[in-house]
Amino acid sequence: MLRHLATRSLCVLLLLLSAACNDEATAPSREALIAQLRTAAAAAALASPPPPAPASPEALALGQVLFTSRLLSGNRDTSCATCHDPLFATTDALSLSIGTGGVGRGPNRQLTPLRRLHPRNAPDLFLRATDLQTSLLRDGGATRLEDGSYRPPEEAEQPYRDGVAGLFSAVALFHVTQRFDMRGNAGEEAIDGTPNEIAAIDEDDWHSMWDALAVRLREEATMRPLIAAAFPGEAPESLSLERIFSALDAFAAQAFDSRDTPFDRLLSGDDSALSDSALRGGLLFATTAGCTRCHNGPLLADGTFHNLGVPFVGLGQEYEEPYDFGRASQTERTTDRYAFSTAPLRNTAATGPWMHNGAYTTLEAAVRHHLDPRDAILRYDWQQLDPLLQSTWHGAPIDNARLLSTLDPLVATPISLSDRDFDDLIAFLREGLTDADALARVATIQAP
Repeated sequence: MLRHLATRSLCVLLLLLSAACNDEATAPSREALIAQLRTAAAAAALASPPPPAPASPEALALGQVLFTSRLLSGNRDTSCATCHDPLFATTDALSLSIGTGGVGRGPNRQLTPLRRLHPRNAPDLFLRATDLQTSLLRDGGATRLEDGSYRPPEEAEQPYRDGVAGLFSAVALFHVTQRFDMRGNAGEEAIDGTPNEIAAIDEDDWHSMWDALAVRLREEATMRPLIAAAFPGEAPESLSLERIFSALDAFAAQAFDSRDTPFDRLLSGDDSALSDSALRGGLLFATTAGCTRCHNGPLLADGTFHNLGVPFVGLGQEYEEPYDFGRASQTERTTDRYAFSTAPLRNTAATGPWMHNGAYTTLEAAVRHHLDPRDAILRYDWQQLDPLLQSTWHGAPIDNARLLSTLDPLVATPISLSDRDFDDLIAFLREGLTDADALARVATIQAP
């Protein structure tokens, strides 16, 4: 009996070894994997984005100061860098952001009385100022039209005026008008005790808000010489906020450029740029895992909107509470409900929490959701969220049915990956798409 068992065990071991040897013999070589990945990448138009346009040192200096200046907020307590913190890869590392009136920095930022959480996650800013972008904001609210003009979010009562230089500054022009983002509430005083003149302006008069902010910037002693240097030959008193904010576009295009990931280097001919695991994961990304159906082109984003069935987390938009209708907020089409813009993926491992509302606090969980949204919704772990957000999760059957009613067909069919394949895919996202130089460069930006 013992001899029989020993013989049987030996046979099993030999079979396993034989299978392993066969797998190794049939597995493509590294050279073949590289060739396959480059071919698949070309089919999905994956390529490094073009370099940003040159800008004067003076414009870049003004743009950086504007990005980090709290003067842009009504209460003088919040800057662009508050929610897009250089120390946190241009995010705040929160599921949902906290704007004016908040206390603390990054993941330690706290909500204060009479304030509310932002309905959406603060996206990273890498490559958001490139001309390849045709819309920004999670629902595409700020859009560059074919004639080169810009359309503001649907909730705007006034159009953008002439002089908007780019999408990045178009979004900044939007945020300075929003009470819980940067504007503040009527009757409040700024942190230096001065009146909040921006918050006192009529709710729908964006143009007057911009004019008041332009006056504030032009009259600030530290700003005056920077503005004069950035716009030589132009009378400072004639400069609109739109014109001043053109420096933000120039700065963002340079500061948040990211074209030197290992994947970029592989595409440019460096055969050693990716580890074996990341190489296999890159091929999965571009083929079996189906990622390039949405994450394609130089930005690794298709410029469109998809309902991925992301769990309802947060307070929603004010006029849609407790839901956030996403793209439908702009188009008013029921079929666009819960669809949000495809996120560019460079540096994605460093820019969580993930999804438009920060519903996932690990990259692995976010990727698993993409592979099978229906199952992920049923298994969603709301306890991963910050305690402040746990009560804002809406996961009742009626909520899930509502969410899945417009689920994008591109993600409706589950994709099954082995454990090794999944690990390889994560290796590609973490290793292959991280631009270490860009992250280090951004971290040097001084934000008060």
